[in-house]
Amino acid sequence: MRERYEIMKAMNTLVMALNNEDAYMEWIQTVPDQATDDDLMDVATDDELFAEACTAFKSAMHDYSEDGFYIDKRVW
Repeated sequence: MRERYEIMKAMNTLVMALNNEDAYMEWIQTVPDQATDDDLMDVATDDELFAEACTAFKSAMHDYSEDGFYIDKRVW
């Protein structure tokens, strides 16, 4: 479960770094809005939710990552 939790944290961070409201709105259909560490652990420990989060993440990266990531007030 620790690995899943770390993956959830990374996916959440990357979706947030997209700085794209559409991507975020899709993401929070599976992962709670402004997810806490406990929220991410809950998703990580639920097989169905974890699979849905992985699918949502792949979709967000496919659809919205072409503009880069917003990190430290800069787009990379």
